[in-house]
Amino acid sequence: MSVNDPFQINQWLSIYNQSFSKSWQVKDYIKNNIEHKVYNVTHTYFLMDDKKCIGVISEAIFKKNKQIGVGHNMGLDKNYRGGGLGKYMVLYFLHKMKKSGLKGCEGESNFKHQKSIFIHFGYGFAPKLRVDYWNIPDRAPRLMRLLIDYKFRRLYEEWKGSRS
Repeated sequence: MSVNDPFQINQWLSIYNQSFSKSWQVKDYIKNNIEHKVYNVTHTYFLMDDKKCIGVISEAIFKKNKQIGVGHNMGLDKNYRGGGLGKYMVLYFLHKMKKSGLKGCEGESNFKHQKSIFIHFGYGFAPKLRVDYWNIPDRAPRLMRLLIDYKFRRLYEEWKGSRS
């Protein structure tokens, strides 16, 4: 993806807005991708059906630890979900990250996107305590962070139990 190509930016916005029920504009794309506070987005990949963009996923690295990658802003057209295309997008992204020589990769989601969290778990991601020295310090009160960490770990244990 060219970050200066208005057509590609609009393609990205179309998929992302549909995937997350957002109404982002170009300024939001720039703020949350090009000028992100924690990540440097290094690549964005489009999944195409002929000439129609149906999916997007970005690859990023942490600004404070350039050896750790992260998946960023993945979205898939609602009409193409359920057929495994999202899984192929993630596998492609993870393969590209591994080939780039990074020491690790993290995923990011929030608690209201449980389907996304379960997808992360399915690829081997697991919750970790949020003690990331390479990230911007979390501004949430300590008790709130502990509660969220507990909820993620509990959700992970429930997920693991449902798989056996």
